[in-house]
Amino acid sequence: MQVSPLRKLGGYTALFLSVAYRESQALQLPETQAEEERRIAAEEKTKQDELKRIERTDRNPRGRHIKVSLHFSGAMWISKVFCAV
Repeated sequence: MQVSPLRKLGGYTALFLSVAYRESQALQLPETQAEEERRIAAEEKTKQDELKRIERTDRNPRGRHIKVSLHFSGAMWISKVFCAV
């Protein structure tokens, strides 16, 4: 069967473009995975730091420290630390 040269050119062009597109997507995939792994590692580190901070607070022999900030006027902030015994 004879196929028009214009149709052959169109078919090969579509094939080439699809292969090039898939290759570009495959090259971007490891970067995306690495970013996701870094984000997950940062979240886990934040959770670990928070757990360590809570653990240190719970081991404090004088009780928990509660920091209270009170706002009385525009630029004046008073912070006090209360120790629950």
